[in-house]
Amino acid sequence: MSRPASTLHLLTRVDDLALAAMEADRRAGHTVVCLCLHDAVYWASARLNGSEPVPPGIDTLTAGAEDCRRRSLSVPDGAALGYPAIVDAIATASRVVCW
Repeated sequence: MSRPASTLHLLTRVDDLALAAMEADRRAGHTVVCLCLHDAVYWASARLNGSEPVPPGIDTLTAGAEDCRRRSLSVPDGAALGYPAIVDAIATASRVVCW
């Protein structure tokens, strides 16, 4: 049995188009991983810490560890990815979309 295709969405900004694309990928049967970088970590932090709901089109929400650190944001253990984990996520995804 094959595993569903995973799509990694790298977000440096969050907008309606990116959210709609992730939801469309999810409806198409893809596993959607959202990795927020740069200022998008503010958006991710609010959702990862429970202040805001995670949109239904996202299976896994993560944030760049270094970007969080530079902005003094905390996120739950395992949700912040360091550079090696970011490279691994890009390398192992079936498809990568950058926003």
